[in-house]
Amino acid sequence: LFSIVDSFERRPEDSQRVIGTLLGSVDATGAVDVTNSFTVPHNEVEDEVAVDIEFAKTMYELHKRVNSAEVVVGWYSTGPDVTEHSVLIHEYYAREAKNPVHLTIDTTLQNGEMG
Repeated sequence: LFSIVDSFERRPEDSQRVIGTLLGSVDATGAVDVTNSFTVPHNEVEDEVAVDIEFAKTMYELHKRVNSAEVVVGWYSTGPDVTEHSVLIHEYYAREAKNPVHLTIDTTLQNGEMG
């Protein structure tokens, strides 16, 4: 979680949220164990989203060299809402993982605490 929040804090000023890939394993019962993650550059405007898929693939290949047991188990996004763009991003991850997890992390501070 720390690396996700850190990515959010370091995001470009014009970005509302960050997204990234979740790595880990899925056991025979379908339980997901997330062990790693990395941020994926993207750009969102009102009616479209562009995700740097080549970056995501390259980063995954690099991670596999270090830990070949880790597979793509889903993705994450920061912010309080699941948006229309989230559906499009999820479609990409559905091609990379059988039942991808979408972890949303509400980074809005309400009453001095993360949502």
